[in-house]
Amino acid sequence: MRLNKPYTNKEYADFASYCNNNKCEIVDRGEYFEAVVSEPYIPTDEEKAAIIRRKRDAWIDCIKWRIERYKSQQELGIKTSDNAVTYTQILRYMQYLRDIPAQENFPNVELLTFEQWQETLSD
Repeated sequence: MRLNKPYTNKEYADFASYCNNNKCEIVDRGEYFEAVVSEPYIPTDEEKAAIIRRKRDAWIDCIKWRIERYKSQQELGIKTSDNAVTYTQILRYMQYLRDIPAQENFPNVELLTFEQWQETLSD
């Protein structure tokens, strides 16, 4: 689709609306504007790796508190919120997260949540 110059405000507004609705960008071709389908951005492997590492680090930070809580509760001699089996699984899950960059198809990997990872243990 194209919009010839000169154009009215309404024509340009309609053209812009069309482009927004059809994921096009407006390219100025001198005599006219052309609606060009925007190519989706595909991140590089380095960008993907950085994204996966940030997500992995955030997930490690999100589960670390359970290890600290378990150790503190044991030191205080009070009932622990997690049992010993779950505590060991949490430690193993953290190691799984640390090992993500060593996976063969990194950075094209899927990170598993703790619950998803636990389901793989019964397989």
